[in-house]
Amino acid sequence: MRLRTLLSRVPTGAWLCVAFVVAYLFLFEVYSGATFHESEKLGSVTRDVFTILPYLAPIILIEAATRGRLRKALVAVYLALHALVDLAEITARGQLDFAFLRDNFAEASSNAGAAMMVGVIPMPVRVLVAMELVVIALFVWREPAPRSVLATMAGRARVALGAAAALLFLLAFVGRIPSRDSITNFGNSMAQYYGKNQRMADARARTPGLYPLVHRDPVLAPPEGVLPATTAAERPNIVVIMMESFSAEYLGKIAPDGQPYTPTLNGLYARGLSAPRFYGNSIQTCHGHFSTLCSLAPSYRKKETYIEPLTLDCLPTILRRQGYTTSLYAGDESEHFDGIDEFGVRLGFEDTHTAAPIAITPEEQAHVWGWGLEDDYFYAWALRNVLARRDPARPFFVALAPVSNHYPFNEEPGRADMPGEPTPARAAYTASLRASDVRLARFFELLVEKDLAKSTLVVVTGDHSFPADEHGSHWNERGFYEESFRVPLAMVWPGHLSPRVLEGAFSQIDIAPTILDLVGIHEDVPFVGRSVLAPGPRFVPLVQPYDGQYLGAVAWPWKYREHGLTGEARVIDLASDPMELRPLPTSAAPPAVVLKLKADVDRIHLNQALLQSNQVWP
Repeated sequence: MRLRTLLSRVPTGAWLCVAFVVAYLFLFEVYSGATFHESEKLGSVTRDVFTILPYLAPIILIEAATRGRLRKALVAVYLALHALVDLAEITARGQLDFAFLRDNFAEASSNAGAAMMVGVIPMPVRVLVAMELVVIALFVWREPAPRSVLATMAGRARVALGAAAALLFLLAFVGRIPSRDSITNFGNSMAQYYGKNQRMADARARTPGLYPLVHRDPVLAPPEGVLPATTAAERPNIVVIMMESFSAEYLGKIAPDGQPYTPTLNGLYARGLSAPRFYGNSIQTCHGHFSTLCSLAPSYRKKETYIEPLTLDCLPTILRRQGYTTSLYAGDESEHFDGIDEFGVRLGFEDTHTAAPIAITPEEQAHVWGWGLEDDYFYAWALRNVLARRDPARPFFVALAPVSNHYPFNEEPGRADMPGEPTPARAAYTASLRASDVRLARFFELLVEKDLAKSTLVVVTGDHSFPADEHGSHWNERGFYEESFRVPLAMVWPGHLSPRVLEGAFSQIDIAPTILDLVGIHEDVPFVGRSVLAPGPRFVPLVQPYDGQYLGAVAWPWKYREHGLTGEARVIDLASDPMELRPLPTSAAPPAVVLKLKADVDRIHLNQALLQSNQVWP
C-alpha cells in the first residue's frame, strides 16, 4: 500500500521521462545498427541502465526548486528539448556531436541543407517525436498542480535531493559518469570541443620556430615513364577535379547489374598515374578542398573556411606567381555555401564561380537539382567560362567541384536506384556514384573537342569518400572505417605520364606537391605532403572531427586511430583485416610503426595549433 501511495505521488514529468527514454533507446538500437569503438560495445548495457538517472535528474531538480506554472513550464521545455535531441541522435545513428552543430550550422540552415536534414529523418522517428510533443502539450494543458513525493519532504531534505540531482546531471554532462542520455552526451561533446587540448599544446611546444612547416623539397630525378616540364614554355594547363562524395571502394568492381560501377575512372586508371590506396584526409568537402589545394592536414576544430586570420600559401597562389591564371568552379547552386566564394580568394584563386541561377543559361537551369548543376552540364559550363576568360599568353589552372553525387543520393529526377544492392542506402549511393562517373567522361570529351587534351594535366580525386552501409552506417559524420576516407586518384597528361600504379598509401595532401613537381616549380612551401613520385615514408593523416573525434594515420598496411572522447587507441592490419573487423591493441603492431603513427597524430595536433595561431605561412 505504501508503494502504491508513493508511486501515485511520483511527478507526471518523471513518468513521461521513463516513457520517452524507453522509446528512444528502442529506436536508437533499431536505427544505429553499429557501434564504432570497443569501449561503447563494452559499456552499452551499463549506459542503457544508467541513462534514466541523468534523464530524470533535471526533473527532480525542477520539482525540488520550483512550484506551480513555472514548474510545469520548465518540465515541458526540458522534455521538448530532449525529444528534439533524441530525434537528431536516432537520425544520425549516434550521439549528437556539438562540433557538428558548431561547424555546420550555417550550411544546415541553407535551403539545400535544411531540406536534406529534414528529408533523412526516418518516419518512425518523426512519428515518435510528434507524439511526444503532443503528450507534452496535453501535460501543459490538462495536468493540474501535481502532487509530488518531494512535497512531503522537509526543506533541507528537498534541497539536498535537488543538489544531488544537479550534481549527477553535471557529472554526466561533462562525461565523468557513463550515460547514453542524449542531452548529457551532447554535453560531453561540448566539453571536449571547448576543453583544453593538451596534446595540441605539447605538440607546439616541441616544435621550435614560428613557421616550422616552411621548407623546400629537393629536386629529384623523375622515375621512368614520367616527363615533367623543364621550362615555363612546357608547362601544361592544369585541371583538378574533386568529385563529390566519391568512394574508391567501388573502383574496378562490378555492380549487381553486371556492369562496372565506375567505367570512366577505370579507364583513367588504365592510361595514367593512379594510386589504389589513396585517402581523403577528412570527411567533408571544405576539408578535402583545403588538403588538396594547400597540402595541409585538415582542421578538427572549426572549418578552415572560418578560421581567421589565416595566412596561407596554397597551390593556386604559387601557380599565379609562376604565370598561371587560376579559377575555382563549384556546382553548388548557392553562391556562398561553406564560404566557398571568399575562401576561394584566400586560397589564391583569381576568381571563384558557383552555378547560381544568374550565372548559367536557361537550359542549364533546367538541369539544376539536389545541390546544384548536373555534372555533365557543369563541366561544359565551367570549361566554356574558362576559355572565354583565357589569356593565350598564360596557362590556366582550374579546380572543379561537381556536386551531383551528394547525400542523400536520391534527388536526381527519374534515376532508379541500383538493383540488387543489400540496403536501400547503398542502392541509392552506387547508382548516384555511377551516374557521376559516367558524366565525368563528358569533361574529357570536351578537352578533345577544344584541342586541349594533350596540353592539359588532369587530376581526378574525391573531395571526400562516403560510407554506404559497409559497416551499418551511411552517415559520413560517423565512424573511422576505410569507406569514410578512401577516394580515387588518377593523373592524366598524354605524352608525359605513362600508365603507372603507385605502391603504398597516399592522400590528398600529396596532390599539390606532385603537381608542382610535374610542372617544374620548386619553391619554399608550407606543405606537409610530398610528391607521389618521391620515394620513402610519408604522412597520411586521417581526421574525423565528429563522433567524439577520431584522429589517425596510415603506414600501409597498418592503420592507427585514437578516439578523442574515450582515449581509446587501436591499430588495424589492413592486409589481413581489410574489413576492419578485428581492431588490435597497439602492442600487436611493430613498435617502430606504432611510434611513427603516434608521431603522425602529434603532427595533426601541431597542424591544428598552427592553423589556430596563424603560423602556417609568414
